[in-house]
Amino acid sequence: MIKQIILTFLISISLTLSDIVTFRFECDFPGGTGPQFYGFPFIYRTEIPWVNSLSGNFYFSGFIGNLIFNFALVFFALKLMKRLKLKSKIKKVFIKLLYSITAILLVIASLKVLIIEWRFEWKDNFYENYGGKAPECDRHPEILKF
Repeated sequence: MIKQIILTFLISISLTLSDIVTFRFECDFPGGTGPQFYGFPFIYRTEIPWVNSLSGNFYFSGFIGNLIFNFALVFFALKLMKRLKLKSKIKKVFIKLLYSITAILLVIASLKVLIIEWRFEWKDNFYENYGGKAPECDRHPEILKF
């Protein structure tokens, strides 16, 4: 059981940080332009401009919310998989594939965390920074956004 919880936690961290499935929030800020935000289902970081600098804002509250959401999804998916009557060879192949994908995603996520210069904040305060009004945001799904 402890092994499953640790695996689920590692998978949920890697899913959250590697942006396999995410939303890009393009907001219409009053009085000018602002950053694009990313996260699924909650905003947890800003865009990372590759031209000028490798920096961005990282929001802990959104990250924790996304981590809990992904943990619940992965936990119930693994519980469901355990209940399925699969042959032991198929289960072994699936588990090896799951470990491999998790390792690759953890490498991608750790590179993203270590290379980028993050400004850590508890929550996104773009309402206060951009006129005090809630900006109009369009949400666009993105898959495999590294």
